[in-house]
Amino acid sequence: MESRSLGGQGLAASALGFGCMGLNWAYAGGGDATEAEATLIDAVDAGVTLFDTAEVYGPFENEKLVGRVLGGARRDRVLIATKFGFRIEGGGMARGVDSRPAHIREVVDGSLKRLATDRIDLLYQHRVDPSVPIEDVVGTMGEFVRAGKVRYLGLSEAIQWEASRFERRTGIRCRVASARATDLPNRDRALALFRIVQEALTNVAKHAEATRVSIVVTRRESSVTAVIEDDGQGFGAGGGSGDGLGLVGMKERVGLLGGRLALESTEGAGTTVVAEVPVA
Repeated sequence: MESRSLGGQGLAASALGFGCMGLNWAYAGGGDATEAEATLIDAVDAGVTLFDTAEVYGPFENEKLVGRVLGGARRDRVLIATKFGFRIEGGGMARGVDSRPAHIREVVDGSLKRLATDRIDLLYQHRVDPSVPIEDVVGTMGEFVRAGKVRYLGLSEAIQWEASRFERRTGIRCRVASARATDLPNRDRALALFRIVQEALTNVAKHAEATRVSIVVTRRESSVTAVIEDDGQGFGAGGGSGDGLGLVGMKERVGLLGGRLALESTEGAGTTVVAEVPVA
């Protein structure tokens, strides 16, 4: 089976990944354990190397299934991805999001036990927690990388979440076409790209008088590019060069990573911000 590079730090996986959620939760309504285990084994034998699960699937039971089948002799043949980010209460119900550092540590240690492994190949934040700064989340995740318990990190739907929050807060329609989380660069670069999107949306809300915003994130072989475009008044209507709208800060953020940031603005025709960040 062909392989794909995920990010720019050396993680490679089969072109076809396996989402494990439906094996014993959600779509299957419980499923048949024997059949689920056989399906996982068949996938490994067919050359699939990337298997995705999460604590909330079951909850917990999906990780246990993956651990039973993919642990032991098969462990070194596969990559296991799992996710945190929900508050799971008694009775097994997910009650909102929770990415407090203490909770992340508790969840990751629990996932390692359920997965019957000493490391998680790819750890995601499943949903953004608006009450916890993204830097605190990524910093806590990084602790596990330094400890050798996690190899690679990811953020799931962070830009989509920010766009939805922006739309609810401002009433300005915001649409996103985004690369998959695993197509984004390493955690520092992914965080920088996320912050640039945040800053661009803040400028739109404060200055653009726009009715529509689009965010397009694309991946090339060597870089990830975010294009934020609005239909507002443009700088020609009083915005000047844009340096007073956070552009200098955005340029510095991208420049530290060896990337580039460009801005185009036409009076009465809106503004486009293009941020390109190298993968490595």
